[in-house]
Amino acid sequence: MANLIEQAVKDGKMVVIDKNDTLVPSSESPPGETRETKNTPWPTDNPGRNDDHDPGDPSAYPDQY
Repeated sequence: MANLIEQAVKDGKMVVIDKNDTLVPSSESPPGETRETKNTPWPTDNPGRNDDHDPGDPSAYPDQY
């Protein structure tokens, strides 16, 4: 599994957040040139994201069996 993920990253089949807060194909951003997201998550108030936002807690739950 790890090898498949690594290959997908190298082939640009995944996206990463670059230091300009832009999603780019993983093959276009060198290692270390991505945004550090652990302590600074991707902003949810960025106007370039249109209506994308944190949906909050679910308003519906599946029926219990």
